[in-house]
Amino acid sequence: MKENQIRELVNELRDIAIEYHGTQQLRERIARTVRATIIQAGNSPVTHDGWISCSERMPAQDDWILIYSKHGEYMAGQVQGEYVELSDGTLSWLGNALFWMQLPEPPL
Repeated sequence: MKENQIRELVNELRDIAIEYHGTQQLRERIARTVRATIIQAGNSPVTHDGWISCSERMPAQDDWILIYSKHGEYMAGQVQGEYVELSDGTLSWLGNALFWMQLPEPPL
């Protein structure tokens, strides 16, 4: 599980604890929530190394991404509709992409 998924799970469990006041119902509800989250994480379109299959999910408009194409090429750029605008200003059609991942924020 990624850090943000764990944080969301912890917040959800806090809300459940407040609602059920530490009862047997609380323990059962926490068990169901954890089980569902783990199952959902296992069904994620994100691979263990962060790549997302384009057949499962496409990036959002204006996202900065790295793509791996069906031609074996790696390209980085910003999503512009059905294309990725590369650093040299050219466009690469997202239809050729097999996998993509979000680029990290640049260092400050």
